[in-house]
Amino acid sequence: MIMTTCLFLRTAAACDSIIEVLNMEALGGTESPSSTSVHTLQLSGLVVGGGGKVLVRCRMTYSRGEGVTLELGVRAEKQEVCSLVLAAVGG
Repeated sequence: MIMTTCLFLRTAAACDSIIEVLNMEALGGTESPSSTSVHTLQLSGLVVGGGGKVLVRCRMTYSRGEGVTLELGVRAEKQEVCSLVLAAVGG
């Protein structure tokens, strides 16, 4: 599932917030943006209670007038988990 939203003013703040909200592990050092204009954060985690494994890809682009636009892609063993992750980030 994919969701696009605009929530943050900086890519670093977006990374920190998403990691904190989802309580997932960043992969390959992606928790630290190397650019202020574009970044891809990759996360991995498990959902307790039998939800299974979850992978999240957050593509971010910064625009001076709009802040950080986030495209969130989620893969999980169960469809309900994808919906839960999207709801946690997008409200």
